Amino acid sequence: MIQKGFFKKKFLCFLAVFVVILVSAAYVGIGCHAEKTDAFRFVFATDIHLQPEKQAIEGFNQAISHINSLRPKPHFVITGGDLIEDSYIKDIESAAKLFDLFLSALKKLDSPVYNIIGNNDYVQWKKESAGKLPHPDYGKGMFRRRLGNGATFSSFDHGGWHFILLDSLNANEDGRLEGYIDQNQMKWLEGELEKTGKIKPVCIALHIPLLSLLPQLYKNILVEPPEFFLVKNATEVIELLSAYNVKLVLQGHLHLVEELRYKNITYITGGSVCGFKWRGPSFGHPEGFVIVDVKGDEFSWKYEPFGWTAKAKD
Repeated sequence: MIQKGFFKKKFLCFLAVFVVILVSAAYVGIGCHAEKTDAFRFVFATDIHLQPEKQAIEGFNQAISHINSLRPKPHFVITGGDLIEDSYIKDIESAAKLFDLFLSALKKLDSPVYNIIGNNDYVQWKKESAGKLPHPDYGKGMFRRRLGNGATFSSFDHGGWHFILLDSLNANEDGRLEGYIDQNQMKWLEGELEKTGKIKPVCIALHIPLLSLLPQLYKNILVEPPEFFLVKNATEVIELLSAYNVKLVLQGHLHLVEELRYKNITYITGGSVCGFKWRGPSFGHPEGFVIVDVKGDEFSWKYEPFGWTAKAKD
């Protein structure tokens, strides 16, 4: 009897431990599944050109309300540059007021926001004003301090993807801005891609495009693009991107919607929140933003007008 009871007790203990292991394994499995995000949505909203004039504040608030109402809700929003209007011809104080206006509007968004610098977010780049204000907010300083968390290019991970936000602006020797990814940033970009590897899907976002058909449409012939339309060293950047699992490049600046595919990378120029600077559609494209839906390593996208109607001129 003692021996039989002893074996019975051992069996029950073994059974209890086995059950605990099964439950623990199930719990861990459920937890891992819950933490893995293989489907998500985000918004790319570019060229807002926020200003007190032209009912731009009302228009941007309407765009924000539309983004907040999306179902499923976006996990985050990437702004694609030219967030404010004409900071490059304004003094530090006037530019700061525009940044205040933009930051105040962003508080109404329900989703986290990642910001990209555009040429209109660059404070006083005109040649005649270059160097006259030895101020830390001059040039890219105000964006870096107030919107970029101390930087003008950055990266983050979400849902199994790696996102890289580039600074596509460079001040040349004449003091004028041009589309260019400088060599310091190219070195950083190469390091980011090497660290990410060739399996994980990557999305690149920047203001001035790497690739666009607009130069052909603009001149009605295949010619060298008009100055400042595209990134000057785009070929170098594209060759680097094509060596990795870059799925998507999101671009702004041109205020039109287009989709191009080259070397297995999809390039989307994301229209503009402001349309033709809050005066109506631009190149026939209404005021709107891009919605990207991701599932695994694939994505779909659409351009989403938010119903804005331009008002009469001020």
